Amino acid sequence: MDRPHARYPVLEFTESVLGIKPYQWQRETLCHAACGHPTCLVAANGSGKTSTILAPLALWCLFNWPLARIVVTSASWSQLRKQFFDSIRLFRFHPFFRKWTFNEAEIRSEAGGFIIGISVDEAGRAEGYHSRSDSPVMILADEAKSIDNGVFESLARCSAAFICYASSAGPALGTFYACLTTFRNFWACILVKSSECPHISKESIELDRAMWGEHSPQFRQKHLAEFTAEDDEAFISMETVRGCMDNPPVFSAGRSSTFIDWSTGTDETVIAAANGNRIQIVAAFRERDAVQCVRRVASILRERGLTSFVSADAKKSTQEYAFIAQRRPMKIVLPHWQSQ
Repeated sequence: MDRPHARYPVLEFTESVLGIKPYQWQRETLCHAACGHPTCLVAANGSGKTSTILAPLALWCLFNWPLARIVVTSASWSQLRKQFFDSIRLFRFHPFFRKWTFNEAEIRSEAGGFIIGISVDEAGRAEGYHSRSDSPVMILADEAKSIDNGVFESLARCSAAFICYASSAGPALGTFYACLTTFRNFWACILVKSSECPHISKESIELDRAMWGEHSPQFRQKHLAEFTAEDDEAFISMETVRGCMDNPPVFSAGRSSTFIDWSTGTDETVIAAANGNRIQIVAAFRERDAVQCVRRVASILRERGLTSFVSADAKKSTQEYAFIAQRRPMKIVLPHWQSQ
């Protein structure tokens, strides 16, 4: 998509027109978003995401293109109205915007462009916005970690020239977290700690560190902008897996083994093979028929020579495990609760 050309560069507009002096990370985020890079910002609580990033971007877009359509959503209607639009209304008497109409959750230019708030309960209203050369679409999401996946799915159906999702950190799940991890190659990702925000006092940081502990989820989310896993049922947390993927250990050869994660529903049946501390996905497929699923797994194991040590989860019966081995012997290790 061709990006429209702005009359005022975003930093010049933010500093000279709005009178905001952004920090380096704020300058970086503004530039990424204004250049048309899909942008994800995860920043410490109180860092100024709404007032120094999202609000200036919205004003910049509507001023440069009076027919622009800026769609803004947030985790709650109260957040959207009291944080984002209150930040916007601070500039309602600015001479550059004197012909605009400032309403509670909508700003309109004289030409007909607008900044509009979309409630998290109105995901359908987010669809149908498509950029034109004279009327670009900008999509902004505030406190994106708490926005329902359905809202993001609706926003993804728009053809936007500018996208910026911003939030503090939270649990390691959801669309916003996926943008920063699984799909980070498609996004400009910026992570900001409270130590990078001079207006956040060192005393408050140290107080929270002493109160909660440096490694607590509360401190890591609030000050280090880190997503944390709090799933008590998980044997290995997602953040541990993610850390291992980002910084894999040195390969150490060892015993070869294979594991099967069964599914005859909407999930995939997955076969993984390990050699020492290295593991790889051998196959992943969906098959609703239990017999066909087992046959397919058996065929893959034989073709790959993965029959010496095989483990599996508890979603199939002992008889089905035995079916795999009936034509060629292999060792099947059953979970302890099925081996009774």
